[in-house]
Amino acid sequence: MGITLFLCCIANSLYGQEESASWKQEIEKAIDETNTAVRKAFLEGDLETIAKYHHPDVTKALAFDNVVNNREEVIEGLRQTMSQFDMQFMDDSTTEKMHIQKDMVLLQAKFALKLIPKNGDPSFVYRGRTLLVYVPCPESPTGWGTLHEMIQPGL
Repeated sequence: MGITLFLCCIANSLYGQEESASWKQEIEKAIDETNTAVRKAFLEGDLETIAKYHHPDVTKALAFDNVVNNREEVIEGLRQTMSQFDMQFMDDSTTEKMHIQKDMVLLQAKFALKLIPKNGDPSFVYRGRTLLVYVPCPESPTGWGTLHEMIQPGL
């Protein structure tokens, strides 16, 4: 009886670890899909899709003196920027750290964003680091949306 109970406890413990690992893998996949969709939407200038991946109460600290406080402000700022530039995330953007805690994901990443002026001026690349907080967001096709973002510009 004691050995059976011991084996049941071990099996339950291992099953719980597999379930936990699987749960985290599902979230990592959803966050990767979210990032891929947002990058594609930037490339296509698709503000409607970008909006779906942002929580209604999103706050973004885009620069020291540039903080936006809801999805409508984020989209309006992008609308203004995209009227002047085409935008493309570069392939050298990399995730440095992802931390999953139940219904919240913290993601730290380096990014490179190519801005192509619509007036014919030469394009340039803006590099930086971002810290994103993702939370469940029913409007998002992946179920996750940005609640907070803070950008650290590269030098």
